[in-house]
Parts: sequence; C-alpha cells; structure tokens
Amino acid sequence: MLYLRLFHGRTNPQQDMDDWGSDGPVLGPYKFAHTTYQCHLKLGKPDGDCDELYIVEPDMIFYGGVYYGDWSIFGDAEFKQGDFELSPYAPSKAKPPKIEKRQAKIIVYIKGGICQDVKTNIPDYVELYIIGIMCPSFLCVLR
Repeated sequence: MLYLRLFHGRTNPQQDMDDWGSDGPVLGPYKFAHTTYQCHLKLGKPDGDCDELYIVEPDMIFYGGVYYGDWSIFGDAEFKQGDFELSPYAPSKAKPPKIEKRQAKIIVYIKGGICQDVKTNIPDYVELYIIGIMCPSFLCVLR
C-alpha cells in the first residue's frame, strides 16, 4: 500500500517562504497514485474508489485551506517506521477556492520589430505561460 504525506504548507500560495511551512496530513492507504497533466492527482483506494487532489498555484497541492509545496509517497514499511498518524480524506477539503476572474491586460512594446518590454496585470508565475501560448517567440525575450 501507498501513503501520501503533505508538508511545507502555507495558507497564501504567494507567500514568500523563508523557512519550512506547516506539516499536513498523511492520507492513505492507496494502491496507486496517478497524475493527469500536472494538475489532478488520483489516489486509488483498495475498494476501487479514488480520492482526488488538485495541484494549483502553480505547483502546490491544495487540501484543507492549505497549499502544500512538498509531498511524499511511501510504502507500508516507511509508514510503520515513521510513526505517522493517518488523517481521513475529506472531499470538501480537496476543493480549491474559485479563482477570481479578471480582465487580463497585456501590452507589448515593439521598436524596430523587436520586443522591448511587456507590461501586464497577470501575476508573474502565470505571465510566461500565457504569453508563451499566445506567441511563443516572446518567451526568449522575456527570459
């Protein structure tokens, strides 16, 4: 069987971490762990059902109002040696908060056919991804 331990948590996903965040729950036991497009984590229970977690903001698992930057998956032997306590999975704790919808503004300054600057109201961790989709040639200028 497999177990999932969440740790290095924070309640604000944009928090600048100077030290380790909070310890989270240990969930399980599971038969498998499956990730889809780096955003959805399915954990297969022995009875055939799945617990589901979501990877958000841009690389943390959300659970119980906390964003966890680190997680470990380990087996029965490590579970017994680690003196871990299991937490029951609650689907309501796994639902990330709804993202506020806003109008995105992107202004690209071009001089002589070369991109000089890009101004946007999109958070930094999302900016490169969105601009890269719209125009991949901007990525080399922005990095």
